[in-house]
Amino acid sequence: MTKPKASTVAISFVIFLFTLIFFFPFNNLRGYVFSQIFVKTGILIVADDMSLTFFGWPGLILYNVNVTLPVGTSEIELASEKLTFKIGLAGLFPPVPSVSLNLKNLKKGGNLYVDVSQKANAAKVYIEASDVNLAQIAVPGLGENIPGIVGADGKFEINNADFSKSTGSLEIKGKDLKVPHQVVGSQAQGFSFDIPAMTVDKFNMGLNIKNGNLEFTNVNLGTPQTDLRATVTGDLKLGQRFEQSFLNLTLKLQLSNKILQDPQAKTFTSFLEGYTLKTPGEYGMKWFASIQELSGMSYKILPEKLPLQ
Repeated sequence: MTKPKASTVAISFVIFLFTLIFFFPFNNLRGYVFSQIFVKTGILIVADDMSLTFFGWPGLILYNVNVTLPVGTSEIELASEKLTFKIGLAGLFPPVPSVSLNLKNLKKGGNLYVDVSQKANAAKVYIEASDVNLAQIAVPGLGENIPGIVGADGKFEINNADFSKSTGSLEIKGKDLKVPHQVVGSQAQGFSFDIPAMTVDKFNMGLNIKNGNLEFTNVNLGTPQTDLRATVTGDLKLGQRFEQSFLNLTLKLQLSNKILQDPQAKTFTSFLEGYTLKTPGEYGMKWFASIQELSGMSYKILPEKLPLQ
Protein backbone atom coordinates (compact mmCIF):
# COMPACT_ATOMS: atom_id res chain seq x y z
CA MET A 1 0.00 0.00 0.00
CA THR A 2 1.40 3.37 -1.07
CA LYS A 3 1.86 5.89 1.74
CA PRO A 4 -0.21 9.07 1.04
CA LYS A 5 1.67 12.25 0.31
CA ALA A 6 1.93 14.94 2.99
CA SER A 7 0.03 17.38 0.74
CA THR A 8 -2.83 14.88 0.39
CA VAL A 9 -3.03 14.47 4.18
CA ALA A 10 -3.01 18.26 4.65
CA ILE A 11 -5.78 18.79 2.08
CA SER A 12 -7.87 16.03 3.66
CA PHE A 13 -7.41 17.58 7.10
CA VAL A 14 -8.48 21.02 5.81
CA ILE A 15 -11.58 19.50 4.20
CA PHE A 16 -12.38 17.71 7.47
CA LEU A 17 -12.08 20.94 9.47
CA PHE A 18 -14.19 22.83 6.93
CA THR A 19 -16.90 20.17 7.13
CA LEU A 20 -16.76 20.12 10.93
CA ILE A 21 -16.99 23.89 11.28
CA PHE A 22 -19.64 24.63 8.69
CA PHE A 23 -21.81 21.50 8.79
CA PHE A 24 -21.57 20.29 12.37
CA PRO A 25 -24.99 20.69 14.08
CA PHE A 26 -23.86 23.21 16.71
CA ASN A 27 -27.49 24.14 17.36
CA ASN A 28 -27.91 20.76 19.06
CA LEU A 29 -25.37 21.93 21.64
CA ARG A 30 -27.16 25.20 22.49
CA GLY A 31 -28.46 23.99 25.83
CA TYR A 32 -25.04 22.80 26.96
CA VAL A 33 -23.23 25.91 25.68
CA PHE A 34 -25.69 28.31 27.31
CA SER A 35 -25.53 26.43 30.61
CA GLN A 36 -21.72 26.67 30.62
CA ILE A 37 -21.88 30.40 29.87
CA PHE A 38 -24.26 30.86 32.79
CA VAL A 39 -22.04 28.85 35.17
CA LYS A 40 -18.88 30.77 34.17
CA THR A 41 -20.29 34.30 33.87
CA GLY A 42 -23.75 34.44 35.46
CA ILE A 43 -25.18 35.54 32.08
CA LEU A 44 -28.39 33.72 31.11
CA ILE A 45 -28.89 33.35 27.34
CA VAL A 46 -31.80 31.97 25.30
CA ALA A 47 -31.62 32.03 21.47
CA ASP A 48 -33.34 30.56 18.41
CA ASP A 49 -30.20 29.88 16.38
CA MET A 50 -26.42 29.71 16.85
CA SER A 51 -23.28 29.67 14.68
CA LEU A 52 -19.52 30.07 15.09
CA THR A 53 -17.39 33.10 14.29
CA PHE A 54 -13.61 33.22 13.87
CA PHE A 55 -13.26 36.97 13.31
CA GLY A 56 -10.84 38.16 15.99
CA TRP A 57 -11.21 35.83 18.97
CA PRO A 58 -13.38 32.75 18.29
CA GLY A 59 -16.92 33.03 19.53
CA LEU A 60 -20.61 32.45 18.98
CA ILE A 61 -23.19 34.39 16.98
CA LEU A 62 -26.71 34.02 18.36
CA TYR A 63 -29.93 35.05 16.63
CA ASN A 64 -33.24 36.22 18.13
CA VAL A 65 -31.69 36.17 21.56
CA ASN A 66 -32.76 37.10 25.07
CA VAL A 67 -30.00 37.95 27.57
CA THR A 68 -30.27 38.35 31.34
CA LEU A 69 -27.30 40.25 32.81
CA PRO A 70 -26.54 40.15 36.55
CA VAL A 71 -26.27 43.65 38.08
CA GLY A 72 -25.44 43.44 41.76
CA THR A 73 -28.36 41.67 43.43
CA SER A 74 -30.67 42.49 40.48
CA GLU A 75 -30.90 41.62 36.80
CA ILE A 76 -31.34 43.43 33.49
CA GLU A 77 -33.04 41.67 30.59
CA LEU A 78 -32.38 42.51 26.94
CA ALA A 79 -33.69 41.14 23.65
CA SER A 80 -31.77 41.45 20.38
CA GLU A 81 -31.85 40.23 16.79
CA LYS A 82 -28.17 39.29 16.98
CA LEU A 83 -25.62 38.74 19.75
CA THR A 84 -21.91 38.01 19.33
CA PHE A 85 -20.43 36.33 22.42
CA LYS A 86 -16.65 35.90 22.70
CA ILE A 87 -14.18 34.71 25.31
CA GLY A 88 -10.60 35.84 24.77
CA LEU A 89 -7.57 37.43 26.39
CA ALA A 90 -7.40 41.12 27.27
CA GLY A 91 -3.66 40.79 27.90
CA LEU A 92 -0.91 38.28 27.31
CA PHE A 93 1.72 39.10 29.98
CA PRO A 94 0.14 37.99 32.20
CA PRO A 95 -2.87 36.50 30.35
CA VAL A 96 -6.16 38.12 31.40
CA PRO A 97 -9.40 36.31 30.43
CA SER A 98 -12.15 38.49 28.98
CA VAL A 99 -15.80 38.11 27.99
CA SER A 100 -17.51 40.37 25.44
CA LEU A 101 -21.14 40.78 24.43
CA ASN A 102 -22.08 42.65 21.26
CA LEU A 103 -25.83 43.09 20.84
CA LYS A 104 -26.92 44.42 17.46
CA ASN A 105 -30.39 45.73 16.72
CA LEU A 106 -32.00 45.51 20.14
CA LYS A 107 -35.69 44.69 19.77
CA LYS A 108 -36.82 48.22 20.68
CA GLY A 109 -33.83 49.99 19.12
CA GLY A 110 -30.12 50.50 19.67
CA ASN A 111 -26.81 48.65 19.90
CA LEU A 112 -24.85 47.66 23.00
CA TYR A 113 -21.29 46.40 23.46
CA VAL A 114 -19.88 45.24 26.81
CA ASP A 115 -16.41 43.80 27.47
CA VAL A 116 -15.38 42.51 30.90
CA SER A 117 -11.97 41.16 31.89
CA GLN A 118 -10.81 39.93 35.28
CA LYS A 119 -7.35 39.84 36.77
CA ALA A 120 -6.13 39.13 40.30
CA ASN A 121 -7.77 41.98 42.22
CA ALA A 122 -9.50 44.04 39.56
CA ALA A 123 -12.19 43.85 36.90
CA LYS A 124 -12.01 45.94 33.74
CA VAL A 125 -15.28 46.95 32.11
CA TYR A 126 -15.77 48.70 28.77
CA ILE A 127 -19.24 49.71 27.62
CA GLU A 128 -20.47 51.40 24.47
CA ALA A 129 -24.12 52.05 23.68
CA SER A 130 -25.73 53.87 20.75
CA ASP A 131 -29.36 54.93 20.38
CA VAL A 132 -30.56 52.49 23.03
CA ASN A 133 -34.26 52.77 23.83
CA LEU A 134 -34.43 52.73 27.64
CA ALA A 135 -38.05 51.55 27.56
CA GLN A 136 -36.77 48.00 26.94
CA ILE A 137 -34.60 47.96 30.09
CA ALA A 138 -36.16 47.28 33.47
CA VAL A 139 -34.18 49.42 35.93
CA PRO A 140 -33.84 47.73 39.36
CA GLY A 141 -35.82 49.63 41.98
CA LEU A 142 -38.19 51.40 39.57
CA GLY A 143 -41.76 50.27 39.08
CA GLU A 144 -41.86 51.52 35.48
CA ASN A 145 -39.29 51.68 32.72
CA ILE A 146 -37.83 55.06 31.71
CA PRO A 147 -38.75 56.12 28.16
CA GLY A 148 -35.92 57.74 26.20
CA ILE A 149 -32.97 57.25 23.85
CA VAL A 150 -29.48 57.01 25.32
CA GLY A 151 -25.87 56.70 24.16
CA ALA A 152 -22.94 55.90 26.45
CA ASP A 153 -19.20 55.39 26.37
CA GLY A 154 -17.36 54.23 29.47
CA LYS A 155 -14.29 52.40 30.70
CA PHE A 156 -13.64 51.31 34.30
CA GLU A 157 -11.13 49.33 36.30
CA ILE A 158 -12.77 48.27 39.56
CA ASN A 159 -10.31 47.26 42.28
CA ASN A 160 -11.94 44.49 44.33
CA ALA A 161 -9.29 44.54 47.07
CA ASP A 162 -9.32 48.33 47.56
CA PHE A 163 -12.22 50.16 45.92
CA SER A 164 -10.52 53.54 46.43
CA LYS A 165 -7.90 52.52 43.83
CA SER A 166 -10.54 52.14 41.10
CA THR A 167 -10.31 54.32 37.98
CA GLY A 168 -12.44 55.09 34.95
CA SER A 169 -14.74 57.46 33.13
CA LEU A 170 -18.25 57.48 31.70
CA GLU A 171 -20.13 59.81 29.35
CA ILE A 172 -23.89 59.48 28.85
CA LYS A 173 -26.16 61.53 26.62
CA GLY A 174 -29.90 61.09 26.29
CA LYS A 175 -32.94 62.60 24.61
CA ASP A 176 -36.73 62.22 24.70
CA LEU A 177 -36.48 61.18 28.36
CA LYS A 178 -39.44 61.06 30.71
CA VAL A 179 -39.60 60.43 34.45
CA PRO A 180 -42.23 57.74 35.10
CA HIS A 181 -44.66 58.01 38.00
CA GLN A 182 -43.16 56.48 41.12
CA VAL A 183 -43.52 56.40 44.89
CA VAL A 184 -40.46 57.40 46.91
CA GLY A 185 -39.87 56.50 50.56
CA SER A 186 -42.00 54.52 52.98
CA GLN A 187 -43.61 54.83 56.38
CA ALA A 188 -40.65 53.00 57.90
CA GLN A 189 -38.31 55.67 56.54
CA GLY A 190 -40.51 58.46 57.90
CA PHE A 191 -41.46 60.01 54.54
CA SER A 192 -43.35 59.06 51.42
CA PHE A 193 -44.50 60.99 48.35
CA ASP A 194 -45.58 60.48 44.75
CA ILE A 195 -43.38 61.76 41.95
CA PRO A 196 -45.65 62.47 38.96
CA ALA A 197 -44.74 61.59 35.39
CA MET A 198 -42.61 64.45 33.99
CA THR A 199 -40.95 65.32 30.69
CA VAL A 200 -37.17 65.76 30.80
CA ASP A 201 -36.07 65.43 27.14
CA LYS A 202 -32.29 65.99 27.21
CA PHE A 203 -29.88 64.44 29.70
CA ASN A 204 -26.09 64.63 30.04
CA MET A 205 -23.87 63.01 32.65
CA GLY A 206 -20.16 62.55 33.08
CA LEU A 207 -18.26 60.54 35.68
CA ASN A 208 -14.52 60.68 36.22
CA ILE A 209 -12.79 58.33 38.68
CA LYS A 210 -9.18 58.92 39.69
CA ASN A 211 -7.03 59.46 42.79
CA GLY A 212 -9.66 57.88 45.05
CA ASN A 213 -12.40 60.25 43.94
CA LEU A 214 -15.48 59.94 41.70
CA GLU A 215 -16.41 63.34 40.31
CA PHE A 216 -19.79 64.18 38.74
CA THR A 217 -19.14 66.37 35.70
CA ASN A 218 -21.60 68.18 33.44
CA VAL A 219 -24.67 66.48 34.91
CA ASN A 220 -27.84 68.22 33.79
CA LEU A 221 -31.37 67.28 32.83
CA GLY A 222 -34.12 69.06 30.94
CA THR A 223 -34.65 72.22 28.94
CA PRO A 224 -36.64 75.44 29.58
CA GLN A 225 -39.63 73.74 27.92
CA THR A 226 -39.69 70.52 30.01
CA ASP A 227 -41.50 69.72 33.27
CA LEU A 228 -38.23 69.11 35.09
CA ARG A 229 -34.80 70.73 34.96
CA ALA A 230 -31.95 69.67 37.22
CA THR A 231 -28.21 69.99 37.76
CA VAL A 232 -25.98 67.77 39.87
CA THR A 233 -22.55 68.66 41.23
CA GLY A 234 -20.27 66.99 43.74
CA ASP A 235 -18.19 63.90 44.22
CA LEU A 236 -17.90 60.54 45.92
CA LYS A 237 -14.80 60.03 48.07
CA LEU A 238 -14.01 56.36 47.55
CA GLY A 239 -13.41 54.09 50.53
CA GLN A 240 -11.60 50.78 50.69
CA ARG A 241 -15.04 49.20 50.32
CA PHE A 242 -17.85 50.82 48.34
CA GLU A 243 -20.12 51.21 51.37
CA GLN A 244 -17.34 53.17 53.11
CA SER A 245 -17.34 55.78 50.33
CA PHE A 246 -18.55 59.28 51.26
CA LEU A 247 -20.98 61.23 49.09
CA ASN A 248 -20.92 65.02 48.78
CA LEU A 249 -23.66 65.84 46.27
CA THR A 250 -25.73 68.92 45.47
CA LEU A 251 -28.97 68.75 43.49
CA LYS A 252 -30.90 71.73 42.12
CA LEU A 253 -34.39 71.25 40.68
CA GLN A 254 -36.67 73.50 38.67
CA LEU A 255 -40.31 72.44 38.17
CA SER A 256 -42.65 73.81 35.51
CA ASN A 257 -45.89 75.62 36.42
CA LYS A 258 -47.75 72.62 35.03
CA ILE A 259 -46.26 70.36 37.70
CA LEU A 260 -46.60 72.96 40.46
CA GLN A 261 -50.33 73.22 39.74
CA ASP A 262 -50.93 69.50 39.25
CA PRO A 263 -53.02 68.03 42.13
CA GLN A 264 -51.37 64.64 41.61
CA ALA A 265 -48.00 66.26 42.36
CA LYS A 266 -49.15 67.70 45.68
CA THR A 267 -47.24 65.28 47.94
CA PHE A 268 -44.10 65.81 45.84
CA THR A 269 -44.24 69.62 45.87
CA SER A 270 -45.16 69.63 49.57
CA PHE A 271 -42.02 67.62 50.32
CA LEU A 272 -39.93 70.02 48.23
CA GLU A 273 -41.24 73.11 50.04
CA GLY A 274 -38.63 72.53 52.74
CA TYR A 275 -35.91 73.01 50.09
CA THR A 276 -37.28 76.12 48.33
CA LEU A 277 -34.77 78.61 46.92
CA LYS A 278 -35.40 82.23 45.92
CA THR A 279 -36.87 81.50 42.47
CA PRO A 280 -40.43 80.06 42.59
CA GLY A 281 -40.42 76.38 41.70
CA GLU A 282 -36.67 76.05 42.28
CA TYR A 283 -35.32 73.77 44.98
CA GLY A 284 -31.87 72.91 46.29
CA MET A 285 -30.69 70.00 48.41
CA LYS A 286 -27.45 68.44 49.51
CA TRP A 287 -26.34 64.98 50.69
CA PHE A 288 -23.27 64.66 52.89
CA ALA A 289 -23.06 61.07 54.14
CA SER A 290 -21.47 57.68 53.61
CA ILE A 291 -23.01 55.11 51.27
CA GLN A 292 -23.58 52.89 54.30
CA GLU A 293 -25.62 55.63 55.99
CA LEU A 294 -27.61 56.32 52.82
CA SER A 295 -28.42 52.65 52.23
CA GLY A 296 -29.58 52.05 55.82
CA MET A 297 -32.28 53.58 58.00
CA SER A 298 -30.16 56.64 58.89
CA TYR A 299 -31.82 60.06 58.94
CA LYS A 300 -29.06 61.18 56.54
CA ILE A 301 -31.00 59.64 53.67
CA LEU A 302 -32.96 62.91 53.78
CA PRO A 303 -31.02 65.75 52.14
CA GLU A 304 -30.08 69.04 53.76
CA LYS A 305 -31.42 72.33 52.41
CA LEU A 306 -29.06 74.53 50.42
CA PRO A 307 -28.60 78.03 51.86
CA LEU A 308 -30.42 80.81 49.99
CA GLN A 309 -28.23 82.60 47.49
